Amino acid sequence: QAWRKYASLGTAVNWEIWNEADRKEVFKGGQSGFFSIWVHTAQLLRKLDSQCILVGPSTSKHDWVQEFLKVAKEFDVEPDVVCWHEEATKADVAGHMNGSVESFWQDGTDRRRIRIMQTVSSARQYVPGDMVILMAGIQDAYRATGWRMVEEELAFKTHHLATDAGEPRAIMLAMQWVQGLSGTPCKVEKTDSVQGLAARDDSKRMLEIVLGRAKGKAATKPAVEAEVKLNIRNLPGQAAHLKITRIAATGAAAATQPSTLVDRDFEIKNGEIKFPLNHFHPGQALDIKVELLRNAPAMPTIPAATRT
Repeated sequence: QAWRKYASLGTAVNWEIWNEADRKEVFKGGQSGFFSIWVHTAQLLRKLDSQCILVGPSTSKHDWVQEFLKVAKEFDVEPDVVCWHEEATKADVAGHMNGSVESFWQDGTDRRRIRIMQTVSSARQYVPGDMVILMAGIQDAYRATGWRMVEEELAFKTHHLATDAGEPRAIMLAMQWVQGLSGTPCKVEKTDSVQGLAARDDSKRMLEIVLGRAKGKAATKPAVEAEVKLNIRNLPGQAAHLKITRIAATGAAAATQPSTLVDRDFEIKNGEIKFPLNHFHPGQALDIKVELLRNAPAMPTIPAATRT
């Protein structure tokens, strides 16, 4: 009935057969029960429309993916899009994606699209730093597997991006920062709690970095948060101007105006700029714009920052 409705409208649809069936509170039939439902439903959909797009297994974790693809291959109902959900701040997103791409080749379950969705508790579904970390993991995976020509994409619930009144939430601002990165991608070395993405535009002498921060394994409350130290390496010239802007985590409420933490010139020493990032707390996202200054005189040494 659902297929007939959308077929009559001419609407393009991606068909997901159950959502997070690996969670007992969602589906009590277990792995074998879900696989049986998938095979039966996928065969029916392909009989109705041989070109329909199937998405699966759409599990809350990566655990079932490889076995699912083997069963789907055996019954000739492989998904067009291999999808599962990741908890951004805990799971090894890049490792899961790279492992899946490798298994496509090893197991003969050759697929060309991977879709990752964020799975989070209701308390974290609007956290801007988490989204940045998830997107950084996807970029890391593509850096390692892009040569295999597998399309790796992020999917999200659009109603998470704005309030009922249409005001953007903090998560939307963070995604806009990431999507606004242009130029040559640069590597950001992740830590226990911080991960991000970066790109440089040599024609504009600009480097932009977007960071997200999670709680981390060592931190238990803001009073004992580990200090985050920014270290930008391989910079030419004598000085650069840094503007660092922060998005606070405001929950389901509308985003507040991003605040400026740093807006000043820095001396480049031995190709580096490094200093503590004060007031960068778990859940928040940072945008760091670095503009290399032409013929700039050496800047005075910056004072040691106070730990927060």
